[in-house]
Amino acid sequence: MGSTFLGIFERYSDELRAHDSKLMLAGISSEAKSVLHNTEHVNIFSRENIYMASEVLGESILEACNDAQKWIEENKGSG
Repeated sequence: MGSTFLGIFERYSDELRAHDSKLMLAGISSEAKSVLHNTEHVNIFSRENIYMASEVLGESILEACNDAQKWIEENKGSG
């Protein structure tokens, strides 16, 4: 992940927050997580919104979807 790619994510994440939404990253490799941490971009996404890839196909996406649904339910009407 280069700085241009991370910059796009940063702008998109800012736009989502402006609309009471958030960006969640699923299927993230250890290498990608290291890049996020080493470049301080991990703060853009919040650690709880980064879902690591696993040996089980689709597991991180399902976990992110479940957490997103909980977040939506908890935040209904707060916008």
